[in-house]
Amino acid sequence: MQWHDVNTTPNTLVLTGSPGSGKSSICQVTRFFLKAWHQSEIEICVAYLAFDSFQKEELTVSEALSNIVQQMMLERPYLMDHVNTLKFTGGQLSRAESIDVICRSRHDLKQFYLILDGLDECENMGRELFEDLLTIEPPLKILVATRPNRGIMMAFRNCVIINLNMPMSLSGHLEYMITLLEKDPRIFGYLDHNHDNVANAAKIITDKSNGINIHTNAIVNSLAQAETRAAFELLLYDPPSCLHDMYKLMLDNVLQQPAEFAAFAKKSLRVMLQASSPVSISHWAKASKKELESISYKLHLGRDPTEGEMFEACVSSCKGFVSAASSTDVGMRLQLFHFSVKEFLQVNGLPE
Repeated sequence: MQWHDVNTTPNTLVLTGSPGSGKSSICQVTRFFLKAWHQSEIEICVAYLAFDSFQKEELTVSEALSNIVQQMMLERPYLMDHVNTLKFTGGQLSRAESIDVICRSRHDLKQFYLILDGLDECENMGRELFEDLLTIEPPLKILVATRPNRGIMMAFRNCVIINLNMPMSLSGHLEYMITLLEKDPRIFGYLDHNHDNVANAAKIITDKSNGINIHTNAIVNSLAQAETRAAFELLLYDPPSCLHDMYKLMLDNVLQQPAEFAAFAKKSLRVMLQASSPVSISHWAKASKKELESISYKLHLGRDPTEGEMFEACVSSCKGFVSAASSTDVGMRLQLFHFSVKEFLQVNGLPE
């Protein structure tokens, strides 16, 4: 899979992982080879910014953007005309001036590669810088290396993210996918408990999602909630092409349930939207008491549901939006299965 194929708007690839996972090494090697390959192509430019903790309180967005402009001018001097149009007399360009120069220069370039190594070291500034860079048209090809800091990761919600703590070959990814499909009784049933069918489905899902983990998981979550074989096959062979459309489909599935289950799911999602961390079963059950009683009656339990039954009811009614958090000593906890779900639900809202 080539860089320019993985994501079109914006063309950004994010490498995340713990210290020592190789993020910076990949950035440096990428910079070396991009410069070597395109050295003679004057319509292609490569810029590289490395951030460290010492810059945290000092580096501003204006300084970072000005640094990018300086690298562009040094590598491709003919772009200096765009600075000259500003009647620039020296010193540092302002934030707006730098963006203007980069935008003008981008139109003259066939491609502009930008590498941001260690962007999390300057979290707030880094997030602002990244958002400024996304306004540039045509878009830049951006490679970002960052630790998985939740604050800055929200800025990358629409980007391809590769976790270097969990490297996996294509064959390993397929094996993992086969295991996921076989573990789910509903999916395994729709595939006729046939291992060849499972292997074929795993390959289809991997191809459709370009191997992007978050999209893969969203497809699997939706398949696990399919109410009919026809719905299952439609999702498998013709899934939505982007996460936003996948989430819209999942939300439709939530709202089209019987009224008691839809109300229960909406209440559960609101509880998790308001939480800043995974929610305990007891807290969620207390907040959803009225809705929980309604579905307990609907399911003819005749008693209070167990913790396991409450968990299954929540996951089932939320149609893939909710998963179990990593097990802890304080019992089972619920969470939105990815932080991009929270962003989607906040933007689109949950009907009353």
